[in-house]
Amino acid sequence: SEFELKRAEILSLKGEFKKALKSISLLESIAPNNPEMLITKGSIFSKTGKHKQAIEIYSRALENAEVKSDVRLLLAYEYQALGNQKEALSQLKMGLAATPHDQGLIYEISFLFDMMGESDAAIEFFGKFLDEHPYEYNAWYNLATFHIKKKDFSQAIVALGFCLAVTENHLMAHQEIGDCYLEIENWDKAEEHFND
Repeated sequence: SEFELKRAEILSLKGEFKKALKSISLLESIAPNNPEMLITKGSIFSKTGKHKQAIEIYSRALENAEVKSDVRLLLAYEYQALGNQKEALSQLKMGLAATPHDQGLIYEISFLFDMMGESDAAIEFFGKFLDEHPYEYNAWYNLATFHIKKKDFSQAIVALGFCLAVTENHLMAHQEIGDCYLEIENWDKAEEHFND
């Protein structure tokens, strides 16, 4: 079954989707709820533009997956492909609730909020998230970027300060905080952070 799964994955990568689905069919007759097989099948549907079918398959994979946040990320991509940003965001939030240290999910959530033009909702979300997980430096960084979008540079500086308190070598945080100090005309602080 492992060999057949690898064959399906390779065929899918080569764009030979019909052959890949043949291998998947064989696997499904042996282990219909194998999450890896279901993820591969969902991926084939996704690559062929059958996003609704991919969602159905990924939903089945979610039930038995060891790392559910990975499957939630795949579901989010499918909902995005269908133009359903709200459901995509919901899937990402559920994934992050289960694995709050997943930097990729934090980034994707921020990206979706930005794409939807929902700065206030993003600030509220990251604020609540950071109340429970104050050491997630990327959440602080992303919170700051939404404050910057709203031109609230003082709040952005606070958030970036927390980001740097958790990880002092965050290059982009130093860049952004320097830019914020430039905006409020605090040249010395801006220079300090650019030097850092």
